[in-house]
Amino acid sequence: MALTHNGQEFKGLFSNPRVTPVEHFTTRTHFQGVHGISEIDGGRGSRSIGVNLWHFYSYSTEAALKSGLDLLNKLVGANGDLVFDGNLDETYKDVTFEGWELVFGPLRDVANLLDGGWWAEIELFFTQLSVEEG
Repeated sequence: MALTHNGQEFKGLFSNPRVTPVEHFTTRTHFQGVHGISEIDGGRGSRSIGVNLWHFYSYSTEAALKSGLDLLNKLVGANGDLVFDGNLDETYKDVTFEGWELVFGPLRDVANLLDGGWWAEIELFFTQLSVEEG
């Protein structure tokens, strides 16, 4: 199972994506002398995609994990395909990485259930800029 964005793999275990509805840009207005309101349809826009990630990669120290997390900041603003490969085969096109937020941790994997190193749960934030019709 792999989670990649713009060719960059996010190491660890990830959740199914939480995808918001596509924004629909509509302006409603009232014209004087006309009963009711009118709508101006501005079309479809973007949507948000959130993913929880248990980030681990054999980090031997907490400092190494924090350095690994800091590298994710260099990916902010990158645009490309967001690909879920494994149990969920899904690709979202024209997606920008907005950043990440710490949810839980950092913790050491003392039970050796992941890889024996340090890990943290983070939430990844993406925006799909345009949604293809069809």
